[in-house]
Amino acid sequence: MKKIYTFFIVLLLMFMFSANLLYAGGWHECGKLSQIKASCQLPNMPIDEYEYGIKYNSTGVMSVSCTFWNRGRRVYNQLPYLTYADNPQSGMKWGGFIFYTETDASDDNNCGDKWRHHYWHIGANNKVSVEHSNGCLDPVIYCRER
Repeated sequence: MKKIYTFFIVLLLMFMFSANLLYAGGWHECGKLSQIKASCQLPNMPIDEYEYGIKYNSTGVMSVSCTFWNRGRRVYNQLPYLTYADNPQSGMKWGGFIFYTETDASDDNNCGDKWRHHYWHIGANNKVSVEHSNGCLDPVIYCRER
């Protein structure tokens, strides 16, 4: 009987410890997109210590990447989701959102401190295209520890 009791105590402690780990790295608001500078990082939130996310077209935070190539920065969702799905019977597109600034794109030099938004999707032959824009935005950035 003592062995069974000890087993259940150990099992309970393991469950409590693992449940805490599940919530240890929860998302919290940590800045605005306009605060991400040339290093693709938020002040005091180094990218090697924190993962960034954005709530966009979702109730949950989606992990994002920030990249730079020659000029400008791009922040976009890491995992695609269904876009252009207002009428699923007529079709949907696999894609997401992108925010960019200081690029050579003709539409991002009039956003001030905000970033230009577009939707992107994967088309035929895996070609990535951008479509509709919701203009210049400055969404909240969420962070969680890596």
